[in-house]
Amino acid sequence: MMPESISQISVEVCSSLEHVFIMEREITLHLKALEVGQIMDGLEIHSEHWRKTAEFLESGFADDSAFMPFECSDSSEAKWIAEVYDSIITKIRVQFEKQENVPSA
Repeated sequence: MMPESISQISVEVCSSLEHVFIMEREITLHLKALEVGQIMDGLEIHSEHWRKTAEFLESGFADDSAFMPFECSDSSEAKWIAEVYDSIITKIRVQFEKQENVPSA
């Protein structure tokens, strides 16, 4: 669909840039250790599933007949997404370990 005017293009570009800015800013969360553990479990499961998706896209074979690959363009994208999850896991783990030795207030 073609934009109706230059202003529509401008709004779409600004909206996209705002989305990128929001994605790049860092935030601080305050969670209980158990909650962090639950988040880590979910991230690890997703990372593994993206790796299995990459393997499936490369080989056409899955170890589990019930396996449903995530939707993506190819195995490279699936591997990249798994690496993003791994990066998040590492960042959380490092921060968590730093705080384990800090006495609670």
